[in-house]
Amino acid sequence: MQEDVAGIRIIKACVRELYEKVRFGKANDALIGTQLLVLTIFAFMNPIVNALMYVVVVLILLSGSWQVGGGTATPGAIMATITYTTQMLNGVLMLVMLFQNISRGYVSWKRVREILHCEPQIKDGGFDGKTAVRGKIEFRDVSFAYPGSSQVVLDHVNLTIQPGETVGVMGATGCGKSSLVNLIPRFYDVTGGALLVDGVDVREYNQKALRDKIAIALQKSELFSTTIRENIAWGDRSADADAVRAAAKVAQADGFISSTPESYDTMVAEHGTSLSGG
Repeated sequence: MQEDVAGIRIIKACVRELYEKVRFGKANDALIGTQLLVLTIFAFMNPIVNALMYVVVVLILLSGSWQVGGGTATPGAIMATITYTTQMLNGVLMLVMLFQNISRGYVSWKRVREILHCEPQIKDGGFDGKTAVRGKIEFRDVSFAYPGSSQVVLDHVNLTIQPGETVGVMGATGCGKSSLVNLIPRFYDVTGGALLVDGVDVREYNQKALRDKIAIALQKSELFSTTIRENIAWGDRSADADAVRAAAKVAQADGFISSTPESYDTMVAEHGTSLSGG
């Protein structure tokens, strides 16, 4: 369901609504079948335990009547036995009802624990990022493969970009352009060679210090459900109104932002759905 809602535009554009309905129906039917089986089992638990309790009470009354008749027990002792027995069986019934919640909670806890105990693969270095050079990027015999994959995306890349230079990386889809760029802010670590920013290996940097040196325009626009002003200044908390407006003018967005009723204080819908793609 989440996948279909997120991809509703491509589903409509490719006229795949019927296919997705069938695919969702199969997954939903499987879930319903499992849920009904569990609910049916627990629905039978209650009457079964109650029937067992009544049978036990009848047996106690039959046995008690013979014992009272023979003078070996008193009616009070028989009633006490019935009370204790029903309390014990009611406790068992409550445990049966709790078992479903305990099972779900245990599975959920295992998933949460897996996330909480996950160790990040990217470790912080100790370098604070202060260098004499500003803007030099150097790839030294860099090789890279994504975690868990044996396919090499980048193979022995050597490239030096001097401060002030502008470099465009061109190539076919899937040739590793984005992977090359993603290594610079250390979204991934190189699997071979070294990548240096201002003469220092990125693995030696404190991650915050490294990324403070870099401005990134991602392929996919990510907008948060807050004001336009806060979205523009997201990467720089110290940005004032003039800096925000200057950035919008560079992006040719100042015109349409100013035309909105609340200008830069206009709220953006979740994932930017209230704005056009550009």
